[in-house]
Amino acid sequence: MFPTILSSLVQAYVSVRRLTKFLLNSELDPSTVSHEETPGVAAVIENGTLSWAPDVEPAIQDVTINFVEGQSTAIVGRVGAGKSSLLNALLGNMELISGRVNIKGSLALVSQQAWIFNGTLRDNILFHKPYDAERYAKIIKACALEADIKILSDGDLTDIGDKGVNLSGGQKQRI
Repeated sequence: MFPTILSSLVQAYVSVRRLTKFLLNSELDPSTVSHEETPGVAAVIENGTLSWAPDVEPAIQDVTINFVEGQSTAIVGRVGAGKSSLLNALLGNMELISGRVNIKGSLALVSQQAWIFNGTLRDNILFHKPYDAERYAKIIKACALEADIKILSDGDLTDIGDKGVNLSGGQKQRI
């Protein structure tokens, strides 16, 4: 029993340290990203220099990029080239040192790392919102989860485990 208690205390201590670090972070300035209407432009970074924190070397320097409305854009590059930083700049998750970032409307990012909590597949999709059968069916179809649900032992009520340990990487992304 003592080893179990000791292990739980260590885990709790580590968790409290992580939460404390997160909660003590300074808030990002929401005015970093403007939301002006520019015909034909979905998003733009103009002469943008951005960093992850005010006292850190810039991760992006003097970048100008336009994302044309209605077109798909691929961001490619070697590991560490700044692809994720560029996307985080558009989301307003970085400090704007100079330049301008503008988004028409709103923007969402599907991270490379899927965020799945311990519960059923349905719980993870609803994320504590009320179940609406029609809306839920549309989500299942849009995320191409029909085949996955058919092969799960309890369908969408299958417990998918902590962090989705019982799912493939593709299934986690679709959820």
